[in-house]
Amino acid sequence: MIRIFCSIGLVLLYSVTCYAQTNVRGIVKNENNAPVFAANVYSKSNPQKGIITDFDGKFSLNNIELTDTLIASFIGFQTKVIPLISINFNAPLTIILAENQQSLAEVVITAQDPISEQFSVVKINKLDIYFNPVSQGDPLKAITTLPASTTTDETANPSLRGSAADRSRVVLNGVPIYNPVRAAQLNNQGFFSLFNPEIIDKMYVYASNPPLTYGNTSAGLVEIQTNKELNANQLQLSASLASTGIFISQQLKKEVSFIQVYGNYQFSDAFVGIQKEQLPAITKFATKDAGVNFYSKVGKRIDVNSFSYFIEESFNGLNEQFTYKGKISSNTKRLFTVNNLNYYTNKGVLSLNTGASASKQNFNFGNITSKNQTSQLFASLNYKWFLSKNADVQLGVSHDYQQAKFNDSIPVYYYALSPDAPAFFSETTIANPILEAYLYTHHRVSKKLTFSSGVRSSIPVNNQKYYVSAQLGLKYKINPKQSFLLSGGNYHNYSTPNFFSQNFNLLSSYQLALDYSYELKNTFRTTDLKGFKMRPF
Repeated sequence: MIRIFCSIGLVLLYSVTCYAQTNVRGIVKNENNAPVFAANVYSKSNPQKGIITDFDGKFSLNNIELTDTLIASFIGFQTKVIPLISINFNAPLTIILAENQQSLAEVVITAQDPISEQFSVVKINKLDIYFNPVSQGDPLKAITTLPASTTTDETANPSLRGSAADRSRVVLNGVPIYNPVRAAQLNNQGFFSLFNPEIIDKMYVYASNPPLTYGNTSAGLVEIQTNKELNANQLQLSASLASTGIFISQQLKKEVSFIQVYGNYQFSDAFVGIQKEQLPAITKFATKDAGVNFYSKVGKRIDVNSFSYFIEESFNGLNEQFTYKGKISSNTKRLFTVNNLNYYTNKGVLSLNTGASASKQNFNFGNITSKNQTSQLFASLNYKWFLSKNADVQLGVSHDYQQAKFNDSIPVYYYALSPDAPAFFSETTIANPILEAYLYTHHRVSKKLTFSSGVRSSIPVNNQKYYVSAQLGLKYKINPKQSFLLSGGNYHNYSTPNFFSQNFNLLSSYQLALDYSYELKNTFRTTDLKGFKMRPF
């Protein structure tokens, strides 16, 4: 009888062991300790439920039997086979893939920041924004503390290395966002940006010589990328004397898709009501905004992202200009959307980026009445091709169509602003299609020397002037902590129309910069010597 119970116990224990399941998470790296993007990770008994690693080489597999075997593979590397019984599940698993010396024709795609190391760039993440007291939780205002920032007025519009704000460009997930500010004045110089730091994964600030993978900038560039993964669901509620807000992050399918939704309402009743004497120029203000960010992986090689944002602002108060003091009012409504699709091949990444924007702005003060409408349609197709371990080529084409309508009552004499002073009516509609193609190359000549080049050409439409932008970059790495970067180029962009300048003016600049970088353990120091010359056509 004892033997029977023992036999039954052993059978049950074996059955439990056979069907016990666990979760495995970890990271896949190459022999140089760099994360491997899009590596295949799966269990031997159930390969159809495997996944691919993300941009940081990370993966997570759920409900795997303890008796199974884990397999990791990628083109150009030797396949790794790991029995689960040998894994320590109390810590993330690190898988090192050795290069397959017999596969010389294969190309390895590793996860890197979407910037090239040959550019002078500062990387800012969400915590950098929050921990910077000057930024007040605003991504673009955080830039004002950088040495390269030369903003002299109270605005969130970035101004880099002596350039005008209209020469630097802000790009969200590959799509340019013009006038990326709220609380805007007639010249669109707003005090706060349109971006919520909770949706931002990384932000890159190119102080000069921006990569020609982007166009319509003749100074610096700010590249913002939204989240590509969500570690946990989140609910935030906020309230103050003048605002309320809500932010929700929700995983729709773990490791596959998520959505982020937020909204804010700012009001003046209590804020102005208790300090009327201190704020005599403010009668009433209100701001309503809402945003939605969605991300999803579609199979093993495709991911999509969509971000949409709406804002409505209004202000009523008193203003004094020259010899006239009177009521001032403004109202702005704006909606834009940015959509992205990426397809990952064995040798590169094909991306399609689209965007659309529309806004209306009304302004009244004395004999000034302004009603402006702007719209934008953007589309770009890009392919980054990894030729080898040390060289890649990126090429693409973009179309950026902008239209502006102005209906303005303008003072005949700039100093005569009272309602009964003479004024004339102006009605203007302008449009500007920017069609461009580019080619960019990057080659690591040796462990210490890296060379890059780029060219971007306009495709003239409607009697536009033809122009070509070009750049060269040379980086020499003295040692792992020190490097020199010599870069220069010729750049072009069109100005953004506003109440004072109702035209798309073609601008250009010549730039030359020498940057020296010295990296310490917990800090990063950069010194630069640069030449900067701008001129309009």
